[in-house]
Amino acid sequence: MRSTPAPFLGSYVESIAVLGLIVLGLAFLFFLVVAFFAAKTWHVGHVVAMTFLFLFTLTTLYLTATLFRTNKEFHPKYTAATEKLVSAEKRSVELEYGAGTERELPKGTISGERALSKIESMARGRVWRNVFALPVGRDGVTPLNMRRWNNDGCLRVGNEDEFSDEPIEPVAEEEPVEGEEVAEAPPASTHGLIKGKFIYAFKEMPIAKLTAEQKTHYFGMLADGEFANQDTKGMCRVPIAYLGKFLVVDADPNVVQVRLQGQPDDGQIAQLRQQGPWVLYERLPMDVEKLFGPDADATKISQLVPLNQLGAFGVQVPQAAYNNMISEYANDGKSPPGRVDPIRTRVEVKFLRAYSQVVDLQVEGDLPDADQPFNIEGHAQVKSLIQGKPTEFVEGSTAVFDGVTAQSLISKGIAEQVGEPVYARPLRMFEYSIDDYQKRFDGVKVQIDDVNKSVAALADSLKRLQLQIDKHAEELQQLRKDQEGFEAEKVELEKYRKELEMRYQMLQGEVNALTGGGYFVAPGVAG
Repeated sequence: MRSTPAPFLGSYVESIAVLGLIVLGLAFLFFLVVAFFAAKTWHVGHVVAMTFLFLFTLTTLYLTATLFRTNKEFHPKYTAATEKLVSAEKRSVELEYGAGTERELPKGTISGERALSKIESMARGRVWRNVFALPVGRDGVTPLNMRRWNNDGCLRVGNEDEFSDEPIEPVAEEEPVEGEEVAEAPPASTHGLIKGKFIYAFKEMPIAKLTAEQKTHYFGMLADGEFANQDTKGMCRVPIAYLGKFLVVDADPNVVQVRLQGQPDDGQIAQLRQQGPWVLYERLPMDVEKLFGPDADATKISQLVPLNQLGAFGVQVPQAAYNNMISEYANDGKSPPGRVDPIRTRVEVKFLRAYSQVVDLQVEGDLPDADQPFNIEGHAQVKSLIQGKPTEFVEGSTAVFDGVTAQSLISKGIAEQVGEPVYARPLRMFEYSIDDYQKRFDGVKVQIDDVNKSVAALADSLKRLQLQIDKHAEELQQLRKDQEGFEAEKVELEKYRKELEMRYQMLQGEVNALTGGGYFVAPGVAG
């Protein structure tokens, strides 16, 4: 940060200037007296030299007086401008990187880039590139080949024949032979991954396979140069697909055993089945404002993140959701697109009087466990964001607030609006969002599994019911056959009954004829 001149420096310089002029004037008078008495005995050349010296002295006195007069006039303006520049730089850094962040030098210098790199490393954590996944074991554990985890092939572009990027299979350890000296144990792990640590994995893609728009997004002005196009063997890579959150279950210098947390979706499953290098992140990168730059519009952003390419990576995004996402990024930092929620606008205000704002969650004792950095009122509730005191604003200072807070300050007469409001898309905490999505996804998967079990049980019941129906249908068919046979027998019996009745009548007639019309009484039967 630039140093601000002390407030008394201007008056100090002015005093020195006056004292210097007095000393120079006295010296000039003394010089004239000495020159007058010495000129009688000097050579002609000495007199000419003295004349030029006299003229040079007058010129020096004039320029010195002009310098002091200029310094007196412009030094206060320079001091005020420097203070404003320091304040503006500090505000710019705080707006871009958060309060309390200092940047030693601006972008474009080695020190400045190192400072920015340090900030990005703190936000992203450690990174392990050039990691290759080995076949998954029966218990769902994925071995990761870490023998070349830090070999960035991109650094060797131009000498690609000297570097092989193929993964090395782990070598099985041989049992020591009795009587032979046992070799020393391999050195401790240099990758720093330990048991119980969570990491986030991405699939990488060579830069050579990126589109021209994607190269421009990743490399800016360098996209048209040699760096983005000189890689002929695909050693320079960038992450293109999220594979999931993994837990380290075991680690040694060469192989790290990890287990995927939660149920993978179809896109993750497709990417996990494909061969290729991984990149591991200690923390997920943070969402930042102005991700695509101020000149990016919906057309350019859709070219950088085409919907069909998301589908190729296994990410299924509905067209409406995709359009809303593109609109958010395209309008970020610009005039609000139509009527939007005031909380999604940013308004710059100028304070008309001093104002104090509480920004930390006020609790007694330790902070409660929270899965979000801020509560519903916007107060910081995680230790890394606690400021420890209210934020103070002095009269005349400016700040940017959301539309609701800005309107509240304006209505109370505390501040006045400066400029027009701009739209601010919601920044996403990817780590929290993905964990929340994973929990909901796992819950839905459990429900789907329960429904599938119920459907399978119902299908089994329907199958057994169908078997019973088929069995009863066979019985019904047999009963119908029996009924047909019974009906046929019934017809035959009816015919036989009729024949018997006819026979009986005939016999009855014969009996009547034999008895002369009387009644026939069987022997032994009383009349």
